[in-house]
Amino acid sequence: RYPNPQKRIEAGFDKLIEIKRLTASKIQDILSVAPRSIGTTSPAREFEIIEIIKHYKRLIDKAETCVNDLMAEFNSVITTVTGIGGRLGAVILAEIRNIHAFDNPAQLQAFAGLDSSIYQSG
Repeated sequence: RYPNPQKRIEAGFDKLIEIKRLTASKIQDILSVAPRSIGTTSPAREFEIIEIIKHYKRLIDKAETCVNDLMAEFNSVITTVTGIGGRLGAVILAEIRNIHAFDNPAQLQAFAGLDSSIYQSG
């Protein structure tokens, strides 16, 4: 929405706070450095930057869809654990590689570093 420092300054705090991922503190930081930031006011350059960002968002969405499709294909029980969805489940499975390398849950816990009293590995 605000692709260059000048647009951010013009938008001001009240408009920037509407962006959900920004906190008041972060907005203050953005506004304080905006006057000293190097940016472009070229509409063509702004358009190009916005299109590049949209392209990367589409690539991320496509990658997430692929990960979720693969996780559905694997039908892993890892995603039945509360708080573990397709993305985190894929990361966990990629890290441990072979769940069958662990003889018991304690070995997996030790591998993950979740229980400092267990010194086994898979």
